[in-house]
Amino acid sequence: YPKIDEKFVSKIFPPKAKPVPAVVETAQAPSLPADTSLAAAPEAAAQPAEAAAPATEATPAAEAAAQPEAEKSPEVLTTLANDRVELTFSSHGAGVVQAAILEYPSEKGSDVPVTFDFSGRPAAAPVGYPGLGDRADFEVAGSAADSVSYRKALPGGLVLTRTLTLGSGYQVRIEDRLENASSAAVVLNGHGLQAGFMANLPGEKEEQSPLLGVDTLAGSEDVEYWGGKLDKWFSEDGKGKAQFLPGPGEEPVLVDWVAVKNKYFTQILTPEETPGLCQAEATRGAPVKSTFLGIFPRTSVPIDKVAAALRMPEFELAAGQSLALNATWYVGPKVYTELKANGPHQEDILQLGFWRVVGIWILKIMVWIQAHIWPYSYGLAI
Repeated sequence: YPKIDEKFVSKIFPPKAKPVPAVVETAQAPSLPADTSLAAAPEAAAQPAEAAAPATEATPAAEAAAQPEAEKSPEVLTTLANDRVELTFSSHGAGVVQAAILEYPSEKGSDVPVTFDFSGRPAAAPVGYPGLGDRADFEVAGSAADSVSYRKALPGGLVLTRTLTLGSGYQVRIEDRLENASSAAVVLNGHGLQAGFMANLPGEKEEQSPLLGVDTLAGSEDVEYWGGKLDKWFSEDGKGKAQFLPGPGEEPVLVDWVAVKNKYFTQILTPEETPGLCQAEATRGAPVKSTFLGIFPRTSVPIDKVAAALRMPEFELAAGQSLALNATWYVGPKVYTELKANGPHQEDILQLGFWRVVGIWILKIMVWIQAHIWPYSYGLAI
C-alpha cells in the first residue's frame, strides 16, 4: 500500500503540507509553582537516612537562583561522536544539550537524523549539589576524541570534577568526583543526575496507551512502568510537583536505574555503585478536543513530555574526603540487543507483556532479517 499511495493515491489526494522540524523536541524547563518542593512527602520523613529524600534547597527554583545568568562566562560546546550518535556537551550545566541518533533519519528520505534538544534541561547533568544552580557555569578541564571533563568550585570548599566518555555505542560513562577541601564536614542531600525531557516524535500522538513513559527497576523485582500513572499527577492546567516514585503520598523507593522513553527511543540513567531515588517530572501539552462515540464532545490535555532524575542517598563528606559517583547514560533506540547489553532487565523497557517469551524470539528474527536481507526493511521482516 505505501507504494500504491506514493504513486497514485497521493497524486489524486495530496496530503496537507505539514513541515516537520529537524529537532524532535524543544525541551524547555517547566514552570513549577513557587511553593514546589522536591523534598519527600511527610510520610517519607521517618525513613532511614540512607533513603532520605532531597532537602528543600534542591528545588529547581533554588538551584536556578543559586547562580544568576549574568555571572556566567560564555558557553563552551564540545561535540563527541561515533558511528551511531553525535552528542553536544555544554559547559553550562556540564551535560548533553543535543543528541543526534545518526542511524535514524528524522523523516523518510532525509539526511537529517532524529535529534533531541536537551538545552532546557541538559541530560546526564549533575543536580542537587550545594550551590549548583540551573545550567551552572563549569570550567572545561580537558577534552579528548571521546571524552570531555568539567570542573567547578562549590560553596564550602567543595570541588566537583566530572568526566564524560562516549563509548562505541549509545552509552556515555559518567565519572563524578566531589572533594571536600574544607576543614568541616558537609552533608550532601539530594545530589544526583538528571535525564533530559523526552517528547513524542512528529506525527506520534498519545491515545489509549501512553507512548511517553518512565520505567524503573528496584532490586531484583520486575520493571515498573509509570507511564499510565503520570496523567494523574498533574492538574488540567499542567501544574504539578516533581514526584518521587512510586508517587504522591507513598514512601520513595531506591531504584537501580531509571528510563525515560517515547515510542521508539529512550534515555537510561544507571548508577554503578549506589541505587538512587527516582524523581519523575512531566508537563502537559495543548488541549485536544474529540468526541466519545462520535456524539459527546470531550477535551483531554495529554502529557507533552517527561523527564526523570536520580537523587542519591544522604551522605556526610568529611573534611579532606572525596566521593566518587559513577554512572552510565544511554540515549538511543529501543532495540532489544542494545538494551540487553546495557544492564539487568533494561530490555524489558520494550514491554512485551504476556507474550514476552514468544515475542523475544519473534523480535530477534525480525531484527536479523532487517539487518541482513535486502532491502533491509522492517516491513519485509514483519
